[in-house]
Amino acid sequence: MPLGKRLRDAAICGLAVLSRRITPPDACLRMIYSPDRRESDYFETIIPYDGDLKIHIHTGSFFEWEIFFKGYYEPYVVHLLKRFIPTGGTCLDVGANIGSDTLIMAKLAGPAGRVYAFEPNPDYFSKLKRNLDLNGFNNVTTLMKAIDLSEGKADLFVTTGSVK
Repeated sequence: MPLGKRLRDAAICGLAVLSRRITPPDACLRMIYSPDRRESDYFETIIPYDGDLKIHIHTGSFFEWEIFFKGYYEPYVVHLLKRFIPTGGTCLDVGANIGSDTLIMAKLAGPAGRVYAFEPNPDYFSKLKRNLDLNGFNNVTTLMKAIDLSEGKADLFVTTGSVK
């Protein structure tokens, strides 16, 4: 990798660390490193997540871009998880994606608890498993399945470029 790109990526990582602490306006982050222009100009890294966790990030994914710069994709969901999941609890993560909520559920439920993470997309499922392995959780059962009110099979439609 050319030195210029390495330096630029290092500067962006530094900006991300800072932005997770001070929460700059979204427009500023988008101006510097827009998630909308990451088709070929992206990088992968592992960042600290929710204090003592780690998560793989691919900056070409909007979802992961949000975590990279803001700390969480949906902070209000994390707040609810922390408020209601007891130690030893059993949790379901339906549509687990890369596991950002699964990781927090697994940490909160602890070794005596159990998390069932459902993700039908094979690419996201792979990232989910990678993030769980990165954190050493043994209290999570992953299932590459979708959840619906009816039994049967259905096609899974994935937008081109949505999984990095």
